[in-house]
Amino acid sequence: MYKHLNNDDKVPFSIEETVKQIDALNYGSQRYLSALVNLREKSPNYEKYDEYRRHTQQLRELLENGWY
Repeated sequence: MYKHLNNDDKVPFSIEETVKQIDALNYGSQRYLSALVNLREKSPNYEKYDEYRRHTQQLRELLENGWY
């Protein structure tokens, strides 16, 4: 969906390759998404923006229901 952003990346690694490596780990996708939820819940945006908070809560619910 956002592959066009790869052209301007300033990071020395590929997002797609990183996803493959994470997914290959023991519960890697679940661990990554859980860390993302934790990060988002601690963000100032969590209290500031309703949509940000709602999407974060939806992601948490998906994880807790086993959708990873």
